[in-house]
Amino acid sequence: MFSLAAILPFAAQSQITIEASQIKMIGNVAYNGRDTMPDSTIVIGGTGQQNWDFSGLNDDELDTLEFFEAAQLPFASEFPSANVGAVVDSNLNIFFQQNSEHIVTYGSYGSIEYDPFVITTAYKFNPPLTSIRFPMQYNDAFNETAIGKIQLPGSAIGITSDSIRAITTNRRFVSIDAYGELITPFGTFDALRSTEMEVSYDTIYILTNGFWFPYQGSGPDTITLYSWWSNQNGLGFPLVQLTTKNGVVKEAGFLKSFVSSTKPASQLLKLGISPNPASNFINVELPEGQQGRLEVYDMNGKQLQARAVASSQEQLDVQRLLAGSYVLALKDEQGRLVGFERFEIIR
Repeated sequence: MFSLAAILPFAAQSQITIEASQIKMIGNVAYNGRDTMPDSTIVIGGTGQQNWDFSGLNDDELDTLEFFEAAQLPFASEFPSANVGAVVDSNLNIFFQQNSEHIVTYGSYGSIEYDPFVITTAYKFNPPLTSIRFPMQYNDAFNETAIGKIQLPGSAIGITSDSIRAITTNRRFVSIDAYGELITPFGTFDALRSTEMEVSYDTIYILTNGFWFPYQGSGPDTITLYSWWSNQNGLGFPLVQLTTKNGVVKEAGFLKSFVSSTKPASQLLKLGISPNPASNFINVELPEGQQGRLEVYDMNGKQLQARAVASSQEQLDVQRLLAGSYVLALKDEQGRLVGFERFEIIR
């Protein structure tokens, strides 16, 4: 997974150490480019002291990541140990835990491609997936197994079973094996490189008549991920990530531009809903001049209603909703999350 980076250009040739105190995720906004066909100038290089010139990376695609306190985001209750959340292009929320020892990923909530379907659900890691251990320095290494799981009704992907559960076991071997000067389209940095070999196995189970049965499995699937990290400007996230398979660079992600965490953190609106609980209608108070859409989701992340915002006082018909908990989300005209609120339906 690609994330943030330091920004002040600075050329040097020293080994750096990345400390927990140098990272402040909440409030940052990053714009990350993705080069889907890196050219021959993108060379991984050897171990030890190196120089890397990745100035030729192209942004064929662009992602936007904005970081919040986890509790500010919808469905944070699915990840009770997370204290940081990131909104990726308005349709995916990723949940992290940041402390003095590490940053780990507990999972995500949003749209996931499950060929040929696109489903909205929670994807959870247990144990979680480590992004970085502190302090991070040259010659560090660690191994771990992170297990990712999704579970959803069989009808969501067109099968007759009651439920389907997909489990991916990720065996990861990570080493900090190189350091030196890194040049990107964004600037020049002191950097550490981590090399991660990941071996993954997929297993699908189906629930039928109250019993879980293995349905199919695949693997092992092996990739190697190279990540360049810096501690400049008080941050320490990957500046560049290269994904390789069989020694060939398949894709490159890189920081294109950045809004520093020294600015106030963005705040999601807390929508005014009344009555709450409700049974027939809910009234929603919005800022004057607000444009965009109101969307209603159940607690499984399925969108049930959507309508354009027409005024600062909106009324939604909820008579057809079953008793239970729901989330009302406000998105702007570009589809970015502006605010949300949870509400209850009683019958």
